[in-house]
Amino acid sequence: MELLGFMLCPLLFLLVIHGLSLFRRRTLPPGPYGLPLVGNLFDIGPKPHESLAKLAKKHGPLMTIRLGSVTGVVASSPAMAREILPKNDEACSGRPIPDAVTALDEYNHAAVEELIQHVKEASQREEAVDIGKLAFATVLNQMSNTCVSENVADFTSNEIRAFRNAVKTLIEVDGKFNIADIFPWLKPLDPQDHNAYGAKPMLLIVGLMQFQMTSLDLFLAGTETSSNTTEWVMTELLLNPSIMAKVRQEVSDNVGAKGKIEESEIFELPYLQAVVKETMRLHLSVPFLVPHKTKTSVKLKGYEVPPNTQILVNAWAIARDAEYWENPMKFMPERFLKSEVDFKGQHFSFLPFGSG
Repeated sequence: MELLGFMLCPLLFLLVIHGLSLFRRRTLPPGPYGLPLVGNLFDIGPKPHESLAKLAKKHGPLMTIRLGSVTGVVASSPAMAREILPKNDEACSGRPIPDAVTALDEYNHAAVEELIQHVKEASQREEAVDIGKLAFATVLNQMSNTCVSENVADFTSNEIRAFRNAVKTLIEVDGKFNIADIFPWLKPLDPQDHNAYGAKPMLLIVGLMQFQMTSLDLFLAGTETSSNTTEWVMTELLLNPSIMAKVRQEVSDNVGAKGKIEESEIFELPYLQAVVKETMRLHLSVPFLVPHKTKTSVKLKGYEVPPNTQILVNAWAIARDAEYWENPMKFMPERFLKSEVDFKGQHFSFLPFGSG
């Protein structure tokens, strides 16, 4: 009898916790019912943005999910993003800090000219070039010149590949599932060894730079996202020869006898700009905007969201919303030619860099 009571206690505890979570959800937006203790963890696959986009089709563009002990609200449409970001930005201005993160501008013409010269020399030698590596090194040098007035990368150096892998590792650690984020009491134990995993690339980055960076976040965010977009632009152009032909014609018409384009002349290349925008729409470097957290109780579309609730905006789902985009899965730069939609965060159907 005592053994039976001992076995029933944990089950009773789980049922009470589950009942309390259901009671709390009465005022929250609808969402999938999760399991006791783990919540909706098993509803989220290896690509959370895609899993949440599918769930949003069933439960609506404003949806509640529970991951372990953390409750979150997910916005998956431009209207819901507008409801959170500009209309209630003060109440939703808190920022959750992932455990892995706690462990751890002027345009540089010279860097671009070095890139062009390197590509020319490789072409003369009939050598293939690694677009991702070159774009990464160029952006890295642009930012290092802005911060410390010197280059930190060389196109022919093997250190660039190591540096880029280190940056990718840190971004992976930042975005990777960490059980300590949904069960905060596990942070001191670090059960998945995230702190040690992130410390190695961090030391490599500082060592490769050979100086102490006070703006390391600038390097981590700027280098990877810019080089990633550049790779996808080239990929889409190779997959769409007719679009590449239009870009080449526009560039040739503007270059003329000068042989190069100044930064101020980029605005005279509307089709090239449309290609970049369409690439960022289909291939977001980060599928979710930076997570927010409610600082106070706030009403979103009639639902009462309590303080300390995480807010996620699924920019990936928004960029593929058929209600706002014609043929959303097709690469069509022309959609931006006669459109006022820009990436400055004022049009909530297109948020590659967030809003505000």
